[in-house]
Amino acid sequence: MMRIFLLTALLLHEFRRSLLGAVPLGLVLFLYYFFFQRSVDVHYFAAIGGFALALICALTTLLLSRQINRAATYPLLLRLEHRSELLAAIVMGALIVTLLLAIPFAGAILYLHQFWLTLGEGFLIALRWGALFLLAAALGLALSPLVNRGVSVPLYGGLILLVTIMDQQRLLRAYGLSWLIEGTAFLLTPLYLLLHGEPHRSPIQYALALLVTLLYTAILVGASVRRFSTKELLWDQ
Repeated sequence: MMRIFLLTALLLHEFRRSLLGAVPLGLVLFLYYFFFQRSVDVHYFAAIGGFALALICALTTLLLSRQINRAATYPLLLRLEHRSELLAAIVMGALIVTLLLAIPFAGAILYLHQFWLTLGEGFLIALRWGALFLLAAALGLALSPLVNRGVSVPLYGGLILLVTIMDQQRLLRAYGLSWLIEGTAFLLTPLYLLLHGEPHRSPIQYALALLVTLLYTAILVGASVRRFSTKELLWDQ
């Protein structure tokens, strides 16, 4: 565990010194300007804020993976007992960067739009965002060239397929493919609930959504660890 902490600190130190380190900050400023230049309430803040920060977390994971996916990192990898320690450090680094951006991001929204959260609302939003950040980091890791040899065509293809199905529901129903829409909606329901936080839902439904989201995260992380553990290391120069 200490090696993971030290490796995370090294990654973040190098990330801060590189031009890539400015990308998450620039993106959070852009997303704030794009989404929050209007009157907002607690539900909008939780949903859109969670989506924006999850996007930043996934992007940061990709950037950290890109930074470490080079030949200069090879001697460092040889010192690790398990390759998975490197992946754990990348995920931890992405979560730390996201948290450091989330605190001023959320604080600025609450202050500038003059609304406050109750203790219960704040706790529930923190749980929902935390699960989404973990999933976003796992997705970024699974998509990264560090884990894959080149572009992960099946994963990118699956994401494009999900977006297409949800966007073209009317067309798919016209061709009798309602089952495909319903199956996709079933898979995405936990994420939808964590993003939108419907007030009428029970704590058990929220708990199930959290557990399913963590299951998705575990599947992505497990697949990444398996691929990375068997990957032939031909590092970028």
